[in-house]
Amino acid sequence: MSLILSECMFLVSVNKTHVLSAIMLPNTKHIKSEDQLIKIKNKMNDVIAFHSTQKVTTGRLCLMNSDSKIVSMWLNSPSKPDSIKGSNFRLQKCRKRFNQYDLMDDSGEIRLHERQQEYLNSKLLFHAWAAVHNGHVVGLIAHPLIKNSIQHDTAFERYKSLARQALQTFGYVVACDVVITDTDEIKVYNIHESYERKGKKYPYFTRRLPTTSHLSFKYSAQVEFDIAV
Repeated sequence: MSLILSECMFLVSVNKTHVLSAIMLPNTKHIKSEDQLIKIKNKMNDVIAFHSTQKVTTGRLCLMNSDSKIVSMWLNSPSKPDSIKGSNFRLQKCRKRFNQYDLMDDSGEIRLHERQQEYLNSKLLFHAWAAVHNGHVVGLIAHPLIKNSIQHDTAFERYKSLARQALQTFGYVVACDVVITDTDEIKVYNIHESYERKGKKYPYFTRRLPTTSHLSFKYSAQVEFDIAV
């Protein structure tokens, strides 16, 4: 089967059926200090160790069918290095943060900026935290899969703290949504529910964070696989 894979690679914690967490291998070209690189590695290891009882492998984002928007995290199986396992993202409409009706004015007219429109037309891959350096995303850590419906769950808050501490070692940290657009591009958006500039308020200010070229679908590959369900 022909697949289109992202250039960037992720460290992925998995159980038998699910991806529990995913950490994009960071772009650290701007880090010159060997001690700082070791610190980054140690902080990343702290995040990986959160799911220490699970298997850790590597994987890439994968676009299987651009027409129906099937996107997976394709994994190098820990038990079968020559095989690939994956599970599809449950792509959702980007309406959890806001929808078009939240931007309706008093006259009933909906005013959308082009970035807001592009975001709403996209499909959500996952929520994440991003490290930004010189305006570009140089690292991503996806929200973990934690089977608990309790609000402000302590396990999630602990993972969030570890993730942000790791990302802070090579950039400033923002919350973001990672989406796939209608044109099969991976985009990263940072959204402020209320943003004020020069005395003017902008509801649901939607900022598109520039990404380096490796966070894109680039490589085609022929693979045989088992699908984790």
